[in-house]
Amino acid sequence: MLIEEFVINSKRGLHLRPATQLASVAQEFTSDIKVGCDGKIVPGKSALGLLKLEVKEGHKISILIDGEDEEEAMKGIMELIRNEWK
Repeated sequence: MLIEEFVINSKRGLHLRPATQLASVAQEFTSDIKVGCDGKIVPGKSALGLLKLEVKEGHKISILIDGEDEEEAMKGIMELIRNEWK
């Protein structure tokens, strides 16, 4: 299992566009991907679930990945966050 934490720097938080992007990248992998914030954990492959976290600017999210392609999945998600969520 891999776990990474990220701080959301966007003034709009984790809104529809980045939630959809994250879910789309997560769906490319077979590993179980979950995202947590403030004690809540939701499936990372669900944009609606990600929106239910109500992540605001400055909140820390945890990405939890478990499965055969967990390393590739984490690389893909990290790339998304670094390149698209500036």
